[in-house]
Amino acid sequence: MYQEPKFDENQFAGRKQCAVSANYRGEDEWESTGISFQDLGGMTVKRRKVQQVRRLKTPAWAMSDEQTRAVVLRFVEDRLAIREHTDDNGTRLDRILFTSKGLLPEKKRQLEKLMLEYTRLATVGGSKTILASLAVQIQNRDSEILVLERGLVAVATAIVYRYYRQGANSVQIAEELGIKSPMIRVWLYRMNTAANRLGIGEGSRKVNTTNRRYNREALPGKRSTVRAWPKEKVMVLFAMRTAGVPWRKCAQVLGEVHPTLVSAWRYYFGDLRVFSSRRVPIPKRVGLSELRQRMVYKLRTLFILRSSGKTWTNCAKALGCSVPNVIELWRRHFEM
Repeated sequence: MYQEPKFDENQFAGRKQCAVSANYRGEDEWESTGISFQDLGGMTVKRRKVQQVRRLKTPAWAMSDEQTRAVVLRFVEDRLAIREHTDDNGTRLDRILFTSKGLLPEKKRQLEKLMLEYTRLATVGGSKTILASLAVQIQNRDSEILVLERGLVAVATAIVYRYYRQGANSVQIAEELGIKSPMIRVWLYRMNTAANRLGIGEGSRKVNTTNRRYNREALPGKRSTVRAWPKEKVMVLFAMRTAGVPWRKCAQVLGEVHPTLVSAWRYYFGDLRVFSSRRVPIPKRVGLSELRQRMVYKLRTLFILRSSGKTWTNCAKALGCSVPNVIELWRRHFEM
């Protein structure tokens, strides 16, 4: 059947409208902007290019090759728990490569173990919650192995370059690198945190204004609160923990919170564990034995505190008694 010729609407869809234009609508009807070429000659034309706008501005370190190198190396070293940061860039890079290769066999063994466990539970009809958790762990291990094989430094550098210098978003970068977009955003946040520690980031660390001396020594970009602990304080923590003092009492004596003490222990002593003897409940009819055990515990704590230079007031506060009683205990049991 014959049809009158017409324009394909899709062919001209999305075209920008010109300042001087006229469109024929049929039946002697025209649609125009009402601007002639003579009017356009006396006008000022401004053109705007569509740009990608982000909530946060691009940090200065991401636009400098030297600072980007420093931030990426520090970020990767923190991720691999490498505490030495003072060598030259070549030595640090070799150390990172050596540590990454050493982690690969264990990561692959864990991945194989998780896959076997997932297969076993799926065969016998295990819980869907457990299977979903195993699936997430398998995916995480696979991503870790992929990043380690490609090189942590190379992947981190590619993320910084594509995101800050080329304007790509996290989804585009994740598709190119074969990883998840949340991982891209987390890495960018941690690299900005590393830049703040180095003193070249846009943000600033909070300076502690309390009267504790070791916190005033923790300058931004130099050292953290835990790293600035004096040697005496670390020795007190070690002595109290090896003596069986619980974390709550250690936090009270040292004037810290529980998470800070745990972080300090991991920083100075790593995975070292202190196995304390399990306390067996004593029947009430025994009476004096429990009292004697409490006294031994107090005397041990008092000796540790006084040996570390604590005042009588601090000892009394830690033991929950008065200063005269603490002095009397010391004279009775420790003075010759």
